[in-house]
Amino acid sequence: MGTWIKRIVLTVVILLVLVLVAAIAIPYIYRDKIEAMVKQDVNESLNATVEWGDWDLSIIRSFPNVNVSVENVRICNNAPFEGICLADIGELRATIGLFSLFSEKAQIQNVALVRPVIHIKVLKDGRANWDIAKADSTTAELASDTAVTRFDIALKKYSITKGRFIYDDETLPMLMDLAGLEHEGSGDFTQDDFTLKTKTMADSVNVVYDGVKYLRNAKADITADIGMNLPGMKFTFQENDIKVNNLELGMEGWLAMPADDIDMDLKWNMKKNDIGALLSLVPAEFATDLKGVDMSGKATFNGYVKGVYNEKTMPGFGVNINVDKGRFKYPDLPASVENIYVDCNIQSPQGNDMDGMVVDLKRFAMNMAGNPVEARMHLTTPISDPNVDAALKADLDLESVKKVVPLPKGDELAGKIKADVKMAGRMSDVEAQRYEKFTAEGQMALSGMQYKSDSLPYGVGINTLVLDFSPKFLAVPSFVGNLGKTDINANGRVDNYLQWWLKDSTLAGTFNVQSKVFDLNELMGPPAPERLQQKLRQIQPPCS
Repeated sequence: MGTWIKRIVLTVVILLVLVLVAAIAIPYIYRDKIEAMVKQDVNESLNATVEWGDWDLSIIRSFPNVNVSVENVRICNNAPFEGICLADIGELRATIGLFSLFSEKAQIQNVALVRPVIHIKVLKDGRANWDIAKADSTTAELASDTAVTRFDIALKKYSITKGRFIYDDETLPMLMDLAGLEHEGSGDFTQDDFTLKTKTMADSVNVVYDGVKYLRNAKADITADIGMNLPGMKFTFQENDIKVNNLELGMEGWLAMPADDIDMDLKWNMKKNDIGALLSLVPAEFATDLKGVDMSGKATFNGYVKGVYNEKTMPGFGVNINVDKGRFKYPDLPASVENIYVDCNIQSPQGNDMDGMVVDLKRFAMNMAGNPVEARMHLTTPISDPNVDAALKADLDLESVKKVVPLPKGDELAGKIKADVKMAGRMSDVEAQRYEKFTAEGQMALSGMQYKSDSLPYGVGINTLVLDFSPKFLAVPSFVGNLGKTDINANGRVDNYLQWWLKDSTLAGTFNVQSKVFDLNELMGPPAPERLQQKLRQIQPPCS
């Protein structure tokens, strides 16, 4: 009996060894055939081209786990996204429980993306380049199961190293570009409800919305614990800390995507109530110079987004910015900017556009080296019929700018700006030529301006520029200036400056322009190198 038991045990051990050896050897013996079959199946099922380079599978060193690494993984889109790769990953690494490969649920310990570039593109018609799966005719024949099911993949941790993330959405329009991206997340994805712990850092954050650059080369550091409800696709922000340059925000609320709509209720608030946090949002090349700057004053920045986002409606939102008695002074400059006041509130209810938005800038004021600037604006119904009430007063010596803010090396600026302008009324009255119902009055004058820069081959001068405001047009009774050796004398008017300002229309007007010397060679810049000139002569057709 003992002998038979020994034989059975020995047989089982041999079988296990053979299975293990086969599991190790087969992927290498049939490596090329397996790879070709997988590539063919993947590319036939996707509206994109998928390819990868060398790959490696290790079992012995990581037993009982399997380490997999694949280099140069690329998912490149077909029409209409030619030239865009949804994903271009330098290396993909994964650690998988060996024996879980033979079960219904794969135990993935870790997934790492090294040097990935993720590029998401949404066209104006709503088509997105992440929608690459081809329609499967067999899907409709399968009965749908509405019961709650858990993930078939038990992922514990994932990470991104030296990554870049680009989100380009023409429907908004918005462009977000994160470079130098480091991200890691961990959680129990086997559960329907769990907490995902994340940490994200980016060396450079650029955000452009509707042509306006809101962030340029900003640094971001985000730590967030997110409650994940996978059956309802609801994500709740718990403990979190969001830093953009020196601005530190806290966020609370939730975001849900149970179907095509995105429902949200989010609030944020600035944690440090000082002016330096707000000033840190200027471009990184300028923000670096803020080190050592003497700053004082209280500041608040908070807001919310609440409602449903889909193709027909946008959520409501509100933003509040307040600065009280702000001040800053660079240590190596003689003057400071004093008495900075900002009282701005923006509110927009949920709707199919932002016509319900109200922009209320009660006050913007500052004193720059003894030069006062004051402004206010109240704007309603900005989409259908802009209704504005605004005023600007300024008495500014441009030479004082270099006394409070360091200019780039080689730059020189001089001149004076005086402005006293008021506007009030509806755009519909201007378009209907009911000018008596719209107030637009005052004058803006620029005199003695001189600007020189190492980036320009010539200086720019404006001896006189006068702008007279009225509801009908913007009059330019006098313009005298120069671009290098070229002198310009002009007068005229702009007929639709209000439509251009409030409704983004094309400027139209009439001008009389005179010049005694118009040096086109100087304005065209330095001549091309002789080699380039020879190539240009070669491709020019002979004169007939």
